[in-house]
Amino acid sequence: MAPTTALERLGEVKRPERDAKAYRRIRLKNGIEALLISDATLCGVDDENASEGEASEGSVMSEDGEGSDAGEEESAGGGMKLAACSVAFDVGYFADSVECEGLSHFLEHMVFMGSEAFPGENYFGEWLNEHWGSDNAMTDSENTVFYFECNPTNLREALDIFSGFFLSPLIKLDSVDREVTAVESEFERVVNNDSVRFELLLSSLARDGHPFGKFGWGNRASLTQSAPYKEGRLRDVLLEHWRRHYHAKRMSIAIVGAEDLDTLESWMVDIFGKMRADGDDAIDLEKTQPSPYADVVPIRVLTTQVKDGQTVSITHELPAWTQKNYKFKSAAYIETLLGHEGHGSLFAELKRRGWASDLRAGVGAGGIDSCSAGALFGTSISLTDEGLERVDDVIELFFAYINMLRTVGPQEWFWNEIKRLSEIDFRFREPEDAAEYTERLVADIRKFAPEDVLCGPDVYEAYKPDEIREIIDLMTPQRAIVVVQRHEWTGEGEGVEFEQWINFPFKKETITPSVLESWTKADAGDRLHYPAPNPYIASDFRIRTSLGDHGDALFSPSIVHECDVMRIWHRLDDRFLQPRSCLYFQVTLPNIPDGAFGMMLVQLFVAMCEDSVNESIYYPAHLAGMEVEICASASYSGFILTLEGLSDKLGELAISYFKTLTSLKIDPERFEKRKEERLRDIHNLCLNPARHATRSLEVLLKNKDATQDDKARALQAMTANDLQAFVDAIWEQAHVESLMIGNVTKEEACSIGAVVRECLPGAPIAENAWPEMRMATVPTGTHLFSVKAINDDETNSVVCFHFQIGESTWRGRAFVILMQSLMHEKLFDQLRTKETLGYSVSCSFESVHEILGYRVMVESAFHPPSFVSSRIAAFLRSFPEILQGLDDASYEKTRQSVVDDILAEDVNLRDEALRHWAHIVNQKYQFHRGRHVAQIVSEITKQEAADWCRQYIIPCFGVVSNSADMDSPASAPHTRHVMIHVHAKNHPIPEDSGLLSEIGSQHVSSIPPTVKGMGDAYFGVSAEFKKKWSLYPQQGCATVVDELIMPELSSVNRSVVRAGKRLDLDTDALQDKTPSLRSQWASDLQQMRGECGASCACRRTKKPVLPFVLPSK
Repeated sequence: MAPTTALERLGEVKRPERDAKAYRRIRLKNGIEALLISDATLCGVDDENASEGEASEGSVMSEDGEGSDAGEEESAGGGMKLAACSVAFDVGYFADSVECEGLSHFLEHMVFMGSEAFPGENYFGEWLNEHWGSDNAMTDSENTVFYFECNPTNLREALDIFSGFFLSPLIKLDSVDREVTAVESEFERVVNNDSVRFELLLSSLARDGHPFGKFGWGNRASLTQSAPYKEGRLRDVLLEHWRRHYHAKRMSIAIVGAEDLDTLESWMVDIFGKMRADGDDAIDLEKTQPSPYADVVPIRVLTTQVKDGQTVSITHELPAWTQKNYKFKSAAYIETLLGHEGHGSLFAELKRRGWASDLRAGVGAGGIDSCSAGALFGTSISLTDEGLERVDDVIELFFAYINMLRTVGPQEWFWNEIKRLSEIDFRFREPEDAAEYTERLVADIRKFAPEDVLCGPDVYEAYKPDEIREIIDLMTPQRAIVVVQRHEWTGEGEGVEFEQWINFPFKKETITPSVLESWTKADAGDRLHYPAPNPYIASDFRIRTSLGDHGDALFSPSIVHECDVMRIWHRLDDRFLQPRSCLYFQVTLPNIPDGAFGMMLVQLFVAMCEDSVNESIYYPAHLAGMEVEICASASYSGFILTLEGLSDKLGELAISYFKTLTSLKIDPERFEKRKEERLRDIHNLCLNPARHATRSLEVLLKNKDATQDDKARALQAMTANDLQAFVDAIWEQAHVESLMIGNVTKEEACSIGAVVRECLPGAPIAENAWPEMRMATVPTGTHLFSVKAINDDETNSVVCFHFQIGESTWRGRAFVILMQSLMHEKLFDQLRTKETLGYSVSCSFESVHEILGYRVMVESAFHPPSFVSSRIAAFLRSFPEILQGLDDASYEKTRQSVVDDILAEDVNLRDEALRHWAHIVNQKYQFHRGRHVAQIVSEITKQEAADWCRQYIIPCFGVVSNSADMDSPASAPHTRHVMIHVHAKNHPIPEDSGLLSEIGSQHVSSIPPTVKGMGDAYFGVSAEFKKKWSLYPQQGCATVVDELIMPELSSVNRSVVRAGKRLDLDTDALQDKTPSLRSQWASDLQQMRGECGASCACRRTKKPVLPFVLPSK
């Protein structure tokens, strides 16, 4: 269809080779720039009531950087995907007035408070909850982005509501104070973030009057102490800001829908063609502002660091052309070299000398790092203790590397290698989630030529050595901003200044001429050089199969090898047809000591393996598009190795890792450095109070877990000899379970498995030696654990309610998933929007080791945990009645949204792989569980949901009753409830015995007989405590693969899921004996066990597991 006069169609969009979506770049008559994306795969249902909530079938209680469960999100993988739209305005906090800093961020909050056409303050949120949706927004230095996602069948209606926020926002006066509190809460969450502090420090160093000095976050002080607020004209100022900056000529839109491009185009004209175009033009700071740092450099600044450790950052200002000349990637060339970790790199030499544990280099995205004023090229180096003592030498080595680049000069072969890698990455780029996709692209619409809107970040059109030389010549000691961040420095000494908004100390220091001269002449000889050509670049992109027919959406991996030391699950991809694979390995090692010492042995074993392969294997493979991660398993019974990426050399990479893992030799010097690094990680993990709360739950509930303090003590006592003895003994018995999925044939998978088995030096695991993954059983009642925040300066307290539901059954999962979707929007509206308890209010279901739980969490900087707990409890007690008060249509929409969400189609190969992997790791192997759960969800009535809520997630504490009704379920809930309070500095743990009085109960020793349901109250969390509680039995079994229970045909199809029979019993009771409904893989296992040769580890004699003994000291 020819375009109307209301718009102009621009250049044809370049897209990845296997991207089946249709694209169109248009410009509306009023000046709006838009990218239209038609994705026919979003279609999956014609039911007008099909909708979506935010429930996802699975949540993992995993420890960042430590033991890790595989994600237990097991959607069924065969239904609808989401539509999405993002809107960006070319305005951000650089446009804030001096009298009201944070105004742009505040406006971002306020426009969501209803429009003339849809005035309800929470109308869009409630609508999205019923239509499989969510929304959010963010404010940057020169951009403000809003986005939503929803059921694709309801996209047009969502656009009508969404557009009102920009066409005619109400900016309600009665919402001002509540949203000021929201902005304050949002800022309080980041005041202890070292990256935020670093950016505020750079802002404070900028020339007076430069936009870099603006306080973009905003907080209560910047808003309520401003003249507009005091004079009662803040709403008028907000409306004026909206009028000047929120208009068509500064507006960009990216939309993904199931409709064809002509339909999406007509919607753009009908809905956004009315957007006015009479505001201010965007300001190009390159033309209006001089350099923010020209009069400051060279400078050195000492400041604090919240996290344990120390960092040195070296920042250079680059001109704006380095970002605008996007087709040449001259700055990216320098980024790749400075951030390289292979042989001859800066990081490799720093690590060899024992001075650094991490290095990051490049130009950041947005903020003051990349804007129209120019770019800030930063190199951040995490220092060891020795590195801090030699910090001037570290900086000198940095400039030695720059001098090497200057002396050798730009190398065209290396630029071409980066180009080749980028071209391969774009050519075979995988699909993304629609909301993330539009959010990323909308910011690039005006940055790149219309045809390059997708490939702009990957275009390498021409090699420009003169540009590269110019950038290198700008990176001198004389133009450097050097910042040293030290955790141990508390602001002592003369000349200390304090940052305006967080009030952290910093001290400017002069760099002496002699130091500048030594940095200028720095030379490290042949220790620093260009990397060798990358041996991992893929060249074989053949697809091993053709597109399959998955109309029924039932597909799962099959066992292609089974013996006593290895099981291989395999599926040859015939859905996405990319030259990519996912190779996952779970290695079980029973010879691991119990307790914190055993956990830390596994952690250091993993760390030392990473250390040994980083330069020669991991990093070049990473640059070549392969991602590898190795981590301790969540039960500390071994480790998990995952490899994802282009399939050409992925198998070789996996074998290289297994050869390293099974023959690792511990370097004592590197051991001490990794030990030092890991000790810091242990301390820093729980600095975030929300993470502190979840870690406390893990320690309480997981049978094999320990506190951070216990882990730190164990690690401090460990020696390199201990770890080497452990590495030598750990492989005496082993089992590897693998999933190989993607562009890999059965024969290739079996070949990889055969080489892996050759690497195994030991024997199979004895029958009685398999490690168990078990969870503690929470006794009936409420059990309060109060802990102090790790960071003494933390301002956010956290309250976490965890209700233990019990062993995972299909029916149990159905209820807990549905409850999350029914509750989350109403919980947020009540506790965050109306009561302003804090910025972060959430509810979620959990499945850890196949034990179900339900969590409600609130972070608050303003109220003590006891008060927050009382408000959460009040909401939960009222929620069954809220549920019963829902009109039937709203309930059914939300319920159907959960069904749709569970049945949502995998976005890419990785999504499918992780879905299958979850069922392998939980050792139940029911790959179609999501479909069974979806069927049950579709049958749950409103009354059943309310009754389930009363039974499982009503707090026990504070229920006062007469003795006559002591056994009444209505008056005395019998839930299993753990309550974690993390107390920040504003609300310390009460010292008196009336700790629980504000929430309706007292310590167990003095509970009056009329106060029911309260268990114990504790100050602190200990791993020893759970010994008082019993344990659930092991939920899965690695040695037995149960038959796969197939869904009935009716439960496969969306929107007719209610037609199937009820599936409300446990899995074991649903074993259908009809052969047509059962997988036949088990019949092949005996034959597979006979396929291994005499040299396979499975032929070796099984031995009893002997306790690991430390070497004599």
